[in-house]
Amino acid sequence: MKNKLLFIVVFCILSIYFINAETKNDITNTDSNEKLFKRHFLLMTGIAGGVIHYWNTPIYFTKAYGGTIGTSIGYQYAFTKYFTFGGGASGILILVDRSTYDKENDKQYPDQLSTFGTGYGYFLFGFGDFYNRKIAFLMDIGGGYLISTKFGIYIKGFVIKLGYNLTGTFSIHCITLDFGYQLNLGKATTFKKRKYFNKKEEEKTQIKVEEKTTEEKIEEIKGAKEGDVIVFNDIIFYPDRDDIKPESFPVLEKIAQVLNERKNIIIEIAGYTNATGNPEEELELSVKRAVKVSRFLIKNGVEANRIKTSGSGALNLKESKIDEANRRVEIKILKVIK
Repeated sequence: MKNKLLFIVVFCILSIYFINAETKNDITNTDSNEKLFKRHFLLMTGIAGGVIHYWNTPIYFTKAYGGTIGTSIGYQYAFTKYFTFGGGASGILILVDRSTYDKENDKQYPDQLSTFGTGYGYFLFGFGDFYNRKIAFLMDIGGGYLISTKFGIYIKGFVIKLGYNLTGTFSIHCITLDFGYQLNLGKATTFKKRKYFNKKEEEKTQIKVEEKTTEEKIEEIKGAKEGDVIVFNDIIFYPDRDDIKPESFPVLEKIAQVLNERKNIIIEIAGYTNATGNPEEELELSVKRAVKVSRFLIKNGVEANRIKTSGSGALNLKESKIDEANRRVEIKILKVIK
């Protein structure tokens, strides 16, 4: 029994550690209103409940009441934005005060305190808004020494489940309450299909940009209409990073100055990358670059509610796929408030 309790304590400590270590920074691609979504969910819960035991044979009649504690761990994968499926296992310790009557000898035995441990595996189903990590409904179906059915709710990572567990002999009935946390782990991806470039596709998606000076582009912002896009290939980032090179700061300061003068426009900042890496990683990096530019502008006085950000990864290559100019930023005029 001591070993089982020690296992439960260690498991709970590890659960708390992983919960604190979880990465919670979600990045939004506002161009498609899609979040870069982590599809892997690791469920860790504690279990507590009540136990009723009836065992009636031609010789003995046993009844017992008690409680149970335990832990559960499971894994689910998000096949869509609103459906997850996986599996898991539970281990529980049952403690009961048992009374036994000997029918053959008409004898009542003294009450005994009994403990035993058991475990079972189960399938996990989830239906709801895992995409935004809001509310979802959970269902577990499993078996082993115990036949288990549980229904629960998931709210922003936290999980609570009510379960009914029955032994294979149909003599022990457990009503349990699971409580815990469902970690959202793994690399962030999007449900939007990304394009893997080959040489011919790359040539088709390259765009020619009219060479203009920074001053000409700044003037474009001053007179820009709704839907206009100004390409700033002189806002340059370090390779494989979202850090802006210092030589780009004067350009961003001029953009901020114009936006502070023209307060009636709402803009979208779109980040881009070259096509040398994994498309999903390039998409995530392009969003981060757009966010970095928006933060720079906000720091220089532009209202945050006038700026939206998006990332397009390696779409619309400007030059060759490894060209530094592809690590650029485009500013689109979303709305002109009259």
